Amino acid sequence: RAGPANDAIVAELNTHDDPGIARATMLELLTPSADPAVLAALSKGLADPDPLVRVGALRALRNFPSSVRLDIGTGLLADGNRSVRVAAAQAFVDIHDLLPVAAARAFPAAADDFREARLATASVPGSLTVLAEFESRLGDEALAQRYLEQCVRIDPDFALAHHSLGLSLVRQHRYDEALAQLRKAAQLDPDNIRFTYVLAVALNSMDHKDEAIRLLQDARRRFPDDRDLESLLNSLETRPE
Repeated sequence: RAGPANDAIVAELNTHDDPGIARATMLELLTPSADPAVLAALSKGLADPDPLVRVGALRALRNFPSSVRLDIGTGLLADGNRSVRVAAAQAFVDIHDLLPVAAARAFPAAADDFREARLATASVPGSLTVLAEFESRLGDEALAQRYLEQCVRIDPDFALAHHSLGLSLVRQHRYDEALAQLRKAAQLDPDNIRFTYVLAVALNSMDHKDEAIRLLQDARRRFPDDRDLESLLNSLETRPE
């Protein structure tokens, strides 16, 4: 499906002089591909004089493999537009230690721009979850945890915050606390398949296999077409004690 969709986007970008906001939106919709035409359109967007288009291209770029990201776009970490630098920081945070010299020097300032932008909207829980993920990717799990705990205090019913906090606690090997947060996320948003799947994996890893199986059996009744849930359930049911 991605091939025809990418083809249509590239064709539109190449044949029409759409407004910047339209080109930015189309670039964001590009899905990762090694197609030279897609990479050419992305590169062109990253070099566009309109900062809105550069931001759109960066948002698409962060879904591409690291080899592609390191080849194009790193110069935008030092872009003259703050919004572009913010988008660039997010696009390269997970590979910041692989950046070429000039980009590596520019990254800390771009990261600070990203932090300032998110903290400016810290009353919005979603901003804090994004900021927490950013800090986690930089290796500061304690700071990520603090942002997620703040997020939960602002909105105790925000399932994603509980889920993200649970994952942060897992990374810190605080498994009992993590399980409580993962449970809470799945309870708050039972229709989120990812939350259910991760909770089941966590339950099984902490020797609660029977509970994990019951959770997955219930989820299978609600999501009969989800192959990942089915595969995990089959694996647990057939695995010897």
